[in-house]
Amino acid sequence: MQNKLRDIVLRAVSQIFSEYQMPLHQMNEDTLIYGERGGINSLALVRLIVDLEEMVEEEMGVSITITDEKSLSMKNSPFATIGSLTEFVTELAHTNKT
Repeated sequence: MQNKLRDIVLRAVSQIFSEYQMPLHQMNEDTLIYGERGGINSLALVRLIVDLEEMVEEEMGVSITITDEKSLSMKNSPFATIGSLTEFVTELAHTNKT
């Protein structure tokens, strides 16, 4: 399940970077997404979140809500890197899996 979710995160991030014409030379767990040195702005982040929620539901059959009090108040943002976002989405999917 985690590999499939990682693939979904990678595709969603790649699509957002492409749509907003932001450079993305290589993607790995440490690729910065959002934050002080991240590549996307808040509008692109909202789009990424919506896309991820839809993709996870369509491809995995699991409904998740990525933005909630927990995700917005975490000391280390789950939106900082591909690795942190994959870990967070995986945790949500496992929690909401029926």
